[in-house]
Amino acid sequence: QDTSLALQRIEFTRQEMIIPLKNYAFEKSDSSRFSEQVGSMNLQRLHHGRDSLSKLTREIRSRQMNDLRGGARLQFSTQLDTSWKTRFHSRLDIDTLIRWQTLDDKIRGYDNAASSMQQFESALRSYGIESFEPRVLLRRTNTEIWDKYAKALACLILFFIGAPLGALIRKGGLGTSAIVSALFFVLWWVIYISGAKLAKNGTVPAFVGTHAANFVLLGIGLYLTRSAIKDGTLFNPDNTKALWRRIKRIVMSFFKKTRIVYMGTPEFAVAPLEALRQGGYRVVGVVTVPDKPSGRGLKLNESAVKQYAVANGLPVLQPEKLKDPEFLEALAAWKADLFVVVGFRML
Repeated sequence: QDTSLALQRIEFTRQEMIIPLKNYAFEKSDSSRFSEQVGSMNLQRLHHGRDSLSKLTREIRSRQMNDLRGGARLQFSTQLDTSWKTRFHSRLDIDTLIRWQTLDDKIRGYDNAASSMQQFESALRSYGIESFEPRVLLRRTNTEIWDKYAKALACLILFFIGAPLGALIRKGGLGTSAIVSALFFVLWWVIYISGAKLAKNGTVPAFVGTHAANFVLLGIGLYLTRSAIKDGTLFNPDNTKALWRRIKRIVMSFFKKTRIVYMGTPEFAVAPLEALRQGGYRVVGVVTVPDKPSGRGLKLNESAVKQYAVANGLPVLQPEKLKDPEFLEALAAWKADLFVVVGFRML
């Protein structure tokens, strides 16, 4: 009908065209309509459609292969094919094909090869266009068939998740169990729609895409059922706190290394300190005994741990008394997360 331009404005760097769409009737594409149709089919009709589409794709592929083998694109197909029954007069000699008598022969040979490959590429592209729609419809039909089995199996798996929750969750009554069950369903639904979309696009096989959510929740359901049979307790306060502390420690380790204060004196305490530093741990300071005079000249001798710490640039504290306020204040300033003690005074 009317396809005239209602407005056309042309400038130096931009062209704008406005076309009226009041006379056009918008309809869904065949692909979208087919997706709605297969969703309403039963398994018998789906299997029938899959068989018909499989037969169609096989016929298209067979015709394309025959055309590819019988066409002029493969010049030596009869000599390369060992199943060829007709006797040929000469065998294919690869060495003679790449020996050029003159430069013109070489140029002509390369031109012919490039032309043949372009024809071959054009043929393959047309083959792909011809077989695209049947393959897409076949893939969506397979996805819909496996989808029906996947949803039925999901009901069973969600039952094995929801049923034990009442026995495992001792606090909160029915409301807590219902909320947790709903969260598991949301998890299943998110994974399901993602897998089904990948299957329809052909990224993953139909079985894998439709059953991906079931695979994830199956292990959870078996674990909850096993815990309920053994009369276990889910969301135990002590277990929950310990789990939270463990998760928090793991997460914080990515952002901040544990601050370690090392306390030691004798020679054998040097090796553990060195192992900590070589292992990548963060030693923020060392605590050791004060220097003591010894020997004939009463010379001040430093502990082995202090000597190692000074040589490696580690801060050192040497308290006379462990309850000394100045020592405790300096020790607190290091903000240690962990103390490692190897041979330090009475500890």
